[in-house]
Amino acid sequence: MKKLILTLFTVIAFINVQAQCTSNPYLSSGGGGGTVYFSDSSNVSPNFSTNYSVSYLWDFGDGTTSTQQSPCHTYGDLSNVTSPYATLTVTYLDSTTFNFCQDIDSVLVYIF
Repeated sequence: MKKLILTLFTVIAFINVQAQCTSNPYLSSGGGGGTVYFSDSSNVSPNFSTNYSVSYLWDFGDGTTSTQQSPCHTYGDLSNVTSPYATLTVTYLDSTTFNFCQDIDSVLVYIF
């Protein structure tokens, strides 16, 4: 019985130690003509492997996307904008252990 309880406790502890990551999109500056510069300061918890890759997917809300960490985007025809937010999805993947962490966050875009 003690082994069963110890095993159960170990499994629960392992599940709770999974990596935590955050995406942190922000507007670094706005330019003229609807051009906006985006930046990201995402991070992953220290207990995550050092052998990981990270991918970025920005959705600008006007039907266009980018896979750059800090893209520049020019909003053209504003009638195509379905959301006033740009959304960033950040995914960390350790290909040796297949451990991954993903976070999605948005930033409000003001276009004058």
